[in-house]
Amino acid sequence: MKDFNFKIPQNIQFGMGSLKKLPEILAENHSDNILLVSDRGLEKIGVVKKVQDIIEAAGLKCTSYLDVVPNPTVAVVNEATALYKECGATSIVALGGGSSMDVGKAVGVLVNYGGKITDYEGNHKVPGPIVPMIAIPTTAGTGSEVTPFAVITDETTGVKYPLADYELMPKMAIIDSDL
Repeated sequence: MKDFNFKIPQNIQFGMGSLKKLPEILAENHSDNILLVSDRGLEKIGVVKKVQDIIEAAGLKCTSYLDVVPNPTVAVVNEATALYKECGATSIVALGGGSSMDVGKAVGVLVNYGGKITDYEGNHKVPGPIVPMIAIPTTAGTGSEVTPFAVITDETTGVKYPLADYELMPKMAIIDSDL
């Protein structure tokens, strides 16, 4: 199969080995300091290191937040947001399933607009563009890489807060079947 690129409305880079294009995509988005959002499972099987190595080989800084859990919580979003600010990141790479992408989207909102993530619950509450985010799914079927939604769980109440806004759509998705 040949590699291809399309836009729906964000750009999608599709093809085996397309992960190698990540540095080029980051450069196009003026991103030189990346927060990589993922989970411990992908770390254990070496996928996180593979992405870190690609980013760092291009001379870019990469800090990883790897404590994403299924049904990500407000606490996880707050921790990842604090790390983004602490490391001086300029963009987010969300690697994994829908949970990693939901955390990346939520961090992108809080970095640009502040407050609590629950302030953005509902439709069209994000006031403008979020931090540039590149989604790299490792599962078939999440769809979070091409949707304007995120769901964050308040661990103190058990309530799941849906966020729905086109501003949440990742700028770019890399769909690499090798992953």
